[in-house]
Amino acid sequence: MGFFKKLFGQKQETVQASDTGMAQRFDAEWVAAVERYCIVTGIGPGGIVLKHPQTLEILAPHAGLNQTFQEWQELPTLYARRQLLFRTMLEMGDGGLTKVWHAANFLVADSRGDEALETLESEDPPSENDEDYAPHCDAYARAYIALTRQWEAIDWARKAVAAAPEETFFQTTLGDALHLSGEHDEAHAIYERLMATASLGEADEAGAIRELFSKMFALETGVLPSPVMAFQMASGLADPAQSAEFWALAEDEFYYSPYFRVKHAYHLLEQGDQNRYVAKLAGLINDMPWVKEANLNLLGFLEHVDPTGKNVLPEMQAEIRERIRANNWTVEGMNQYEIDL
Repeated sequence: MGFFKKLFGQKQETVQASDTGMAQRFDAEWVAAVERYCIVTGIGPGGIVLKHPQTLEILAPHAGLNQTFQEWQELPTLYARRQLLFRTMLEMGDGGLTKVWHAANFLVADSRGDEALETLESEDPPSENDEDYAPHCDAYARAYIALTRQWEAIDWARKAVAAAPEETFFQTTLGDALHLSGEHDEAHAIYERLMATASLGEADEAGAIRELFSKMFALETGVLPSPVMAFQMASGLADPAQSAEFWALAEDEFYYSPYFRVKHAYHLLEQGDQNRYVAKLAGLINDMPWVKEANLNLLGFLEHVDPTGKNVLPEMQAEIRERIRANNWTVEGMNQYEIDL
């Protein structure tokens, strides 16, 4: 679908009073998404001004992106709405993605790590003296982490940090690559150094979790936007209400991360929510079929509840079995969860 179809795909209508709140919410999410898009892709600070192509009148986002606004209203989660808005930005003159690593970072955020790696491999890396060298190396590391090939991410992440040692995003990528590869001591030294820079202010009890998440883990405002450390924090929260709030924030923040999505599914299973456990792993496999752990654990669960393989998600079960066979995957060295039915 072209951008102008999104812009004028439906007749422009005056927003009714009953829809004003929804329009204002869309406009706010659009502004926030633009900021996040610029950070995620690495294109740098910027904005998007929407103008009518004939009159050049500046339009509010909900008016300038009428069809996107309609689609946005059907999406129940923040991460799904962000994905829609990111893809809309991409259609607007290629979204400002002028460099290969810009595109790769977008694709990782869009749950397409395989395409991100292919994009990076389509060109030779820049020279070490080039200003693009460090972000290009970091993009490689992020792509490998998204593909759960974290051991291949480490060298690229080290190159990025060596070339730009003050860039905390690159340090976070290195910490995650190290942790996911079992190099916990070095990873946690990086995490602790970054966490020490957080300025946590006083927050009332009702806003404590949101304040903590914003200062520590949120991409736009946090010192350590790491799905690994977010999971560690979530696992340590004993208060049920605080735990639920933190998991909800982290799910929206780290939906691009197969590591976090798998851990979230396990958390739901531990809470006894088997339906959401299945839904989360099935959604992850649909988005990122290469995640071995999700495939094997979901199939193991489904075989318990449906030994015949014919009653519960039979087509998905067949696809998973074929994928496991084709990749010669086994459970050796993998996290497995016992199922108490």
